[in-house]
Amino acid sequence: MKPSESKENLSFDYHTIRLMIGLIALLLPWVVRILALQTPSSISWSYHTAAHDWFVGFLFVIGAFLMSYKGHKPVPDKNNLGKFWNRVSKFWKGVINFRIWERKHEEDLVGWVGGIAAWVTAISPTSKCLGKDCPSDLASTIHSIGAIILFSTIVYFCLVAFRGSANDKIKKDSVSSREGRNNPKKLRMRIYSFCGWGIAAIMLGLAVVKSDRFDVISKIPNITFWAEAAALELFGIAWMIASQYLPVVTDRTERQKLFFEKKTSG
Repeated sequence: MKPSESKENLSFDYHTIRLMIGLIALLLPWVVRILALQTPSSISWSYHTAAHDWFVGFLFVIGAFLMSYKGHKPVPDKNNLGKFWNRVSKFWKGVINFRIWERKHEEDLVGWVGGIAAWVTAISPTSKCLGKDCPSDLASTIHSIGAIILFSTIVYFCLVAFRGSANDKIKKDSVSSREGRNNPKKLRMRIYSFCGWGIAAIMLGLAVVKSDRFDVISKIPNITFWAEAAALELFGIAWMIASQYLPVVTDRTERQKLFFEKKTSG
């Protein structure tokens, strides 16, 4: 084996990181439910059960992968940044260069924010007390803020980063493949949109349900757990699809091969 091949095999590329993040997100709600020997009132409440170590460990792994994830680095045309940035440039001359730098590193920065939020969520347990009458302490407040930030970064990746990447690839395709009804890239874009807006709707729905106006709905057993589980499934689906290991949503020229699959040259 050549030295270059050895180094390549020892390193994670961004496709593998996406796949592992997706797998962990898919497994998290079901692992903690099984280990907790019950359906917790919320996934976060599994912190106070026998699933504590797995819950914290999964969040730390997700956080580490998000911070190590190196996203796309698009370089926008400084003459085509949009009306907003052109207006701001009249007052701040350096805003154009700032926008170009920010756009280039945007996915990396969002990944770091999401990773730190995952760690903060893990080390700040939610309140052990159940019900609306329970006082909210500092740790549980920090936990909630961290979870909101984490899921918000996932919505960003679904609706901005992953969709943008797929759209750029569609534009580079030939006219015939671009207009194909079964174009895998177009299918990925639709799934990213569904996952991103689905997570956003679940986050908003939980906030509304927990208000006093929807007291009947909030009394549905473990509704927070099931809503969070659904959001995590969408999270996992989006990242697994973005890994480009799945055949149906990835054409032959894009599809990544698993470690046990024989790789072809070229």
